[in-house]
Amino acid sequence: MKEISVTEQIAKRGYISEIKPYVPSNDLIFTTAHIRNLDVNRQINRINRMHIEDALADTKSFFDVFYQVHDVPYLKYIINNRFLKLANRQNVNPFSLPVIPKTVSDETFYGSLITELSNNQIPQVAFLGIELNSLVTEVTSCSYAHEITHAEVDSVNGAITSYYNSEVLSVFIELQIAELLAKAEKILRTEDSRRIYEIEVLARELKDYHQKRLVKSEDDALIDSKYVVSDVRAYNLFAEYYYGSNSTKEYIKSRIQSIFDGNYTVEELLNEFMDINRLDDLNPTLSLSPKAIKYFHR
Repeated sequence: MKEISVTEQIAKRGYISEIKPYVPSNDLIFTTAHIRNLDVNRQINRINRMHIEDALADTKSFFDVFYQVHDVPYLKYIINNRFLKLANRQNVNPFSLPVIPKTVSDETFYGSLITELSNNQIPQVAFLGIELNSLVTEVTSCSYAHEITHAEVDSVNGAITSYYNSEVLSVFIELQIAELLAKAEKILRTEDSRRIYEIEVLARELKDYHQKRLVKSEDDALIDSKYVVSDVRAYNLFAEYYYGSNSTKEYIKSRIQSIFDGNYTVEELLNEFMDINRLDDLNPTLSLSPKAIKYFHR
């Protein structure tokens, strides 16, 4: 499958166009650096190995309780070579997508959704499978939940307006299941440590990129921007959920279900809980909310 540029992906998925790499503020970099260096966020939790079947079952159980998933387009190549390309496309339960173990040396790889975008005018997406790190641990269930969420949201045209927000729900649900997986929030704090590190490092790299101190392709800068903006907004939303009343929690879950159902958008949900400025802002104002900062200090 030929790799397409981020700009092409944005066009095919129907996101707002003319988006540019995000320019992070010094305040965001300072805040995330401070949070990352807190003792509570520097502690290393012992994460146990698991059997893949048990990790996947935990994710399935989580969705059975919290959300109703819909069938997603699955593309299975019957023949795919230089002379002939023949595929069978059908709609399947996202938990029926093939799970493919991937042995990697990159410790930052947790999983990915293998996606193919059509050349049609109307954005159409299909999935070939879900790759997960072959090293299966207690965190694998979170990674699987992340990719299942992508399959649900990415298969609904118009569910996400901005490329900046394309990771928000996946990260939010990753945190949601992490909170439930272990007592004393061991898995959740592991996720927090990974994500706050990601925000700080990528924000610093983007700052250096814009100041011409770091050579990076615009595609890579856009991908970094997506993760920084989505991570911060996901944590701002998750802090509302974490500290919210039972009715607030149920409301957020119901809104996410509405996004899965195709009746609501990620941007509408974000706008209910935070100011995300104009949807087509080329350089959004971005900061961790007071509740999110409180959350990281817990």
